[in-house]
Amino acid sequence: MPPLLKRILSEPLHHFLLLGVGIFALYAWLGGGDAKAPERRIVVSAADAAQMAEFWAKRWSRPPTPRELRGLVDARVREEVLYREALALGLDRDDTIVRRRLAQKMEFLFEDLGGRVEPSEEELRAYLAEHRDRFREPARLTLSHVYVSLDRRGEAAEPDAERILATLRKTSPDGDPGGHGDAFPLASAYTDVDGDEIAGIFGARFADRVTELPPGAWHGPVESGYGVHLVFVHRRTEPRVPALAEVEQRVRDEWRAARRREVNEAIFAKLLEGYEVVEEPAAPRTAARAGDERGTP
Repeated sequence: MPPLLKRILSEPLHHFLLLGVGIFALYAWLGGGDAKAPERRIVVSAADAAQMAEFWAKRWSRPPTPRELRGLVDARVREEVLYREALALGLDRDDTIVRRRLAQKMEFLFEDLGGRVEPSEEELRAYLAEHRDRFREPARLTLSHVYVSLDRRGEAAEPDAERILATLRKTSPDGDPGGHGDAFPLASAYTDVDGDEIAGIFGARFADRVTELPPGAWHGPVESGYGVHLVFVHRRTEPRVPALAEVEQRVRDEWRAARRREVNEAIFAKLLEGYEVVEEPAAPRTAARAGDERGTP
């Protein structure tokens, strides 16, 4: 073997190069006449270069140097060459990931078309009225509570809570805890909290009970994960659907999302009209195989 050829074949880089050429040839041979020669002219326009420079500037907060811009252009050319060669070899076919990505890009294109339409105020009002439950605000409570510790009082906790409750009803009709009960590790009063917020602090059972209490009186004992509580509801705001001005941006966002979905489905349905979909029946199982699966002899 000539020395030059021997030295070339001994280099790992050349091994990969030869392997790549071999793979290319194999794909072309397997594809027969289906492999198409890629377009040989790659144009990097001034607009392309300006766009690359703009993206660079946004990321790094400065324009690229001539050398950096040269690197961006070279990377774009490399990507385009490999992309075209991959298409020529049919690498985009029979690849689930590529197929899924291309389908996603088509759906993004559909959504862009749907997202260009802006709703009128009348359409926003109609959407809010149609989906009022989605925008409904829950009931909110302002409350105070007196804590009675099970750990500290043990079996006396329940009778102590009843005794304190009777005292509070006589001496504190305005809901002032007045120093009764035990020290609580969190707050003793909460303002404009909904059921989920109460549950996050005291637990779901406590929230379910308290959100049903009428305001203006002491109630209890009400159990939580901490112990038992005597609760005074100062104010209760009933559930309501807010006015459009209060939730306009949220309604607008949801309207746009719904519009994009509608456009997506409408365009797909139109495209589907141009196709014949054939679902071939599954191959029938033999009686012997079916019998084996049932465990019969």
